[in-house]
Amino acid sequence: MGFLNLKFLFYLFLILPLGLFLFAKTNLRKKLINFFNLNLKYSMGKYLYFPLFVVFFLIFSLSRPYFGYQDIEVNSLEKDLMLILDVSPSMLTNDVNPSRLIQAKRKGLRLIENIKGSEEQWRIGLVLMSGVSYLACPLTNDFSVVESFIKNSSEELISAKGSSINEAIRVSLSALNASSSTAPRVLIFSDGEDDNLKIEKAIKLLKESKISLSSIAFGTKEGKPIPLSNGKYLKDKSDNIIISKTNFESLRKITNSSKGIALRASVGDSDLKTILSSYQNLTENDFGAKNLKSANVRSHNEVGPFIVIFLLFVTFIAILREKNFVLICLLLTLPLNSRADSRDAYKAYKKNNYEEALKLFEEEFSNNKENKAVKQGLASTLYKLKKYEKAQKLFNELATETKIGREKFDNLYNSGNSNFKAKKYKEAIEDYNKALEIKREDKKTKHNIGLAKKLLQEKKKQEEKDNKDNKDNKDKNKEDKKEKGEKKEEKEDSSK
Repeated sequence: MGFLNLKFLFYLFLILPLGLFLFAKTNLRKKLINFFNLNLKYSMGKYLYFPLFVVFFLIFSLSRPYFGYQDIEVNSLEKDLMLILDVSPSMLTNDVNPSRLIQAKRKGLRLIENIKGSEEQWRIGLVLMSGVSYLACPLTNDFSVVESFIKNSSEELISAKGSSINEAIRVSLSALNASSSTAPRVLIFSDGEDDNLKIEKAIKLLKESKISLSSIAFGTKEGKPIPLSNGKYLKDKSDNIIISKTNFESLRKITNSSKGIALRASVGDSDLKTILSSYQNLTENDFGAKNLKSANVRSHNEVGPFIVIFLLFVTFIAILREKNFVLICLLLTLPLNSRADSRDAYKAYKKNNYEEALKLFEEEFSNNKENKAVKQGLASTLYKLKKYEKAQKLFNELATETKIGREKFDNLYNSGNSNFKAKKYKEAIEDYNKALEIKREDKKTKHNIGLAKKLLQEKKKQEEKDNKDNKDNKDKNKEDKKEKGEKKEEKEDSSK
């Protein structure tokens, strides 16, 4: 025999003070008897015992007692998608409005929005492709991080110019193979332009890894010149302006070989929906599905529901035998149910009704600020409502208050996540490092530190750039004022 909610057994100690409380309310019982004109010729003892009997077994059932269990094996199929984003100079071509790169970035953000709306569990990674390719964002289920990398992607991030589709595919496959994914996929957003593309090599890489690649091509068949930052156009060695055209056929050959889908970019989401729908109902025999993971789900033989049925049966018999008996018992126990407890808040939380859960948790917390479980629930609810600073404060307090290693680790990790979401990357890294002092080999924490460090670097670069721009603007304003002053002086001299 065991209990799934062992902490509820401690509430059994409430039976004694409850009994004393009911016994002490003799005057109330007499008033109730007189009010309802009840003719009682025997002891009131059973009116006291019945509510105690009910409360005892209700608390016992809430502790979720069970006799034995069964381990049921189920297969799980994770879905991982590595997105290759072409940021080579040819993607600056504006044969599509406003440019191929901007359209590809918008399509990437729409891809994430479509995945967010699905009921399946996804992880997304990002590889940036130009003359060389690198893993910008490892696989993660924190879509906001991927969105941030996509928004900040530009051709300036990679110094080596040109395109290398083969290299981008190799980097993507390497990242997917290193993960524990069971259903990896690769999706490339590109114009297909690559003078050094070796189609057979790309096909061989995909077949060896048994991972499917799909593609969305950006640009037009007619093409346009590639604009440069100085307002001119990119030229070849013979000083001729290069016309960049979409190489859809090369992308189609590679994707078809791996049972993927090759499409031209559409104005709406029809291209994304076509590709995402092809990922549905993936089985172990499909191309791109590796060995399915087995997970054990433990099913306990709980007796709590039978106890509740038994209580209902006893109550029903009592009603049939003597209505006055049940009436007085209910009136005596009525004050015990005058206020909703934290279970209502947990129910609202599980139903994703976070606003209602927040209201209930705050009410419960105001009455009992020492209750760590309620405080934990309040912090988690604030996090779900994106009130990250308030959530972080509570998680940090919980981590400080507890002496249990596992609880301290969880709350430090959650505090780090709250700081991360609030874009306080430096504080997030500090929380993650404290968590690693407790659990040194935690992969999720190490992974999050890596992401936080990358975003912190990006933030510093952006701040430096903004400061430089502000300084340049100030210098320019000073020069303008100086020039106006000189012109004014010249005008005054000429008038004299």
